[in-house]
Amino acid sequence: MKFNHIIYIILFSVIVITSCTKKEEPAPAADKKGNLTLKFDNVAGNSDFAFNTDYINASGNTFKVNMLRYFISNIRLTKADGSVYTIPQDNSYFLVDESIASSQQLLLKDIPEGDYTAATFIIGVDSLRSTKSNAFRLGALDTSGEAQGMYWSWNSGYIFFKMEGTSPAITSTGNAFRYHIGGFGGMTAAATNNIRTKTVTFGTDKSIVRQGKEPEVHLLMDILKVFNATAGATPAGQTFNFSTTGHSTIMSGANSSLVANNYLNAFVYDHLHNN
Repeated sequence: MKFNHIIYIILFSVIVITSCTKKEEPAPAADKKGNLTLKFDNVAGNSDFAFNTDYINASGNTFKVNMLRYFISNIRLTKADGSVYTIPQDNSYFLVDESIASSQQLLLKDIPEGDYTAATFIIGVDSLRSTKSNAFRLGALDTSGEAQGMYWSWNSGYIFFKMEGTSPAITSTGNAFRYHIGGFGGMTAAATNNIRTKTVTFGTDKSIVRQGKEPEVHLLMDILKVFNATAGATPAGQTFNFSTTGHSTIMSGANSSLVANNYLNAFVYDHLHNN
């Protein structure tokens, strides 16, 4: 009986150790593919972002936001070995809309198996696609559908980033502010170029893409940083104050580029799930 008891203890220990041992993922196969989701979570500092909620920017202005939309495009994924996979461009345009939860999850299909450590993307729409005919601007770029209200017919280009709201610090235009940032550099002559490219590394984490698995990478976009210059950042931004002339409505010119520089630093990595 004592011998049997010892055997049971040994077997139990083996089972516990086996169950606690981390399962190793199979090595990536060159001929297999999986999916990966980039999840964009809009936040305000350390709080989850919500429409029509009071926030305070770096200038001390209280404000509320009632619209937030931005394009993410031209996505590239970097593996642990340094190699880069570029999402086919026709499948690489997304419009993130705070009012549509599903739009905040960017499903990237048929990704080669691998261990990915970073994502690079454009905040906006590249100049070539902006100048193509409507036949090449479908899905998230369809200005009569999903992208309605995100294109300047008078300026022949997409609005890359659109935020609207109100602040008591603004004494005109119904206390409203409008940040409509676009500009791809011009078609026939040099013009403002507010295309910004962001690379977000996953720290020590790896997004494990394998056939039959769908990892999810969570990225944060902090709306407070849209109004606030990040110290030491390149290119340099600017801290905006709604009480200052020209800071409540920004659509073009030098201030639009400074806002673009600000929101470039608003996107950061948070965590991931290897589902």
